[in-house]
Amino acid sequence: MERCSTQVSRKVDKNAQEENVTLHGSVVWLTVYKRIGIIGGLSPESTTLYYQHIIRRYYEVFGTHSYPEIIIYSVNFQQYITWAYEEQWPAVAEALLDLLTRLQRAGADFAVIACNTLHVVFDQVQRSSPIPLLSIIDATAEKIIKEGIDTVGLLGTSFTMEHKFYRDGLARHGIGVLTPNKTSREYLDKIILNELSIGIINPETRTKALTIIDELVTEGAKGIVLGCTELPLLLTSHPNYMLFDTASIHAEKTLQYAVRTLD
Repeated sequence: MERCSTQVSRKVDKNAQEENVTLHGSVVWLTVYKRIGIIGGLSPESTTLYYQHIIRRYYEVFGTHSYPEIIIYSVNFQQYITWAYEEQWPAVAEALLDLLTRLQRAGADFAVIACNTLHVVFDQVQRSSPIPLLSIIDATAEKIIKEGIDTVGLLGTSFTMEHKFYRDGLARHGIGVLTPNKTSREYLDKIILNELSIGIINPETRTKALTIIDELVTEGAKGIVLGCTELPLLLTSHPNYMLFDTASIHAEKTLQYAVRTLD
C-alpha cells in the first residue's frame, strides 16, 4: 500500500511490513513483500515468462506497481545442458545449492528454479537450501487437483518424460501420468532445445505437438501438462483439452508466496 497526499483504496497484505522512504522531500510508505529469487536462464525465454507473469498479475490484482522485488540469477545454460545429457546430476545439485546461497546473500527470502527438468534434483536441493524453495511439480499438482483431473499427459524434455521424478511427484498427489512414445519424446526434446529455447515458434512444430496431445488423450489423458517452461510459447490453449502451463502456474505460486493474499 502506498500512502500519499490523496486517498487511495488498496488491497493490503496483513503479513507484509511497511517502510517509509523519502522521495523528493515527501515521505512515501511502501509495502514490503518477501523478496523473490529466481534461478533462470534455463532457458532465458521461459525466465521472461516468469518475470512478466509476476509483474502483470500483481498489477491486475492490486492496481499498483508495488510488486515484490525480484532477483534473477541467469545461469550459463550450456553448462546445464551438458550436465543433463551426461547425467551429471550431482554436479547440477551442487551448482543449484551454490546459486541459492548467492541468492540468499543478495537478499532473496525464497526461490524458485524456473525449469521443470532440473526438478530431477529438487528434493535433494530443497533439503539443503538456505532459503525456502517452491516446487513446480507440487504447484502443478495443486492446479490439476483443483480442476478435478486424475490422469494427465506429460510433455517436456526427454529427462522430464523418462525419469521418474515428475511421475512420482504427481503420483504423491494421486495423479496418473501418461507420456508420448519414444519417437515423440525425441521430437519434443529436439524442438525444445533447438527452437523454443531460442524463441523460434514454428507452425509445423505446433501442429505436430497437437498431434502428440491427441494421441495422449486417446490413451486416456484428461489434461496435458506442459512440463517444460518453454512449451507455453508454442501451445497457449487447446479447444478441447485443458493445458497446464507449468511456467505460469509456478510463477503464480511464487507471487502468492511473496504476498500471501492471492487465491
